[in-house]
Amino acid sequence: MQTINQIEVALPQEKVAELYTCPDLLPAWSPGFLSLEVLHKGSSDRLPTFRQRYTAMGRDIEEIITLVENNLPSGFVVLAENGRTLTRESRITFGPLGDSAAQIKVLNTYNGEWVVHLVQEDLHSYTQQFLEAFRVFAESK
Repeated sequence: MQTINQIEVALPQEKVAELYTCPDLLPAWSPGFLSLEVLHKGSSDRLPTFRQRYTAMGRDIEEIITLVENNLPSGFVVLAENGRTLTRESRITFGPLGDSAAQIKVLNTYNGEWVVHLVQEDLHSYTQQFLEAFRVFAESK
């Protein structure tokens, strides 16, 4: 199952990418954010890995997040695993819209045995609310 969301932010691409990827800023704009713990910073033989906890759609969620591709400021890809029952690949891109605005596009791909229990419209709506919260935060900076 896939969802695609996008939003325009009235800031340059580099600034949008910087704010979106700064872990210290997550509590200020990420709805339901509880914690982010670095499990491994990354090395030549291991990818950066984090434990993320948040509340979404009435559920407490814990995921192990692995940064599998880093093309900043253009984008990045993470793989989120939730106890072997569900994985989510999130492909986030930051595209310039002239010199003073950017578009964020999020492609989420869900796999695993729990996918049959997910409601695509709810996931799309949640991600859009997440992006809206980020835009309000980012444009206030």
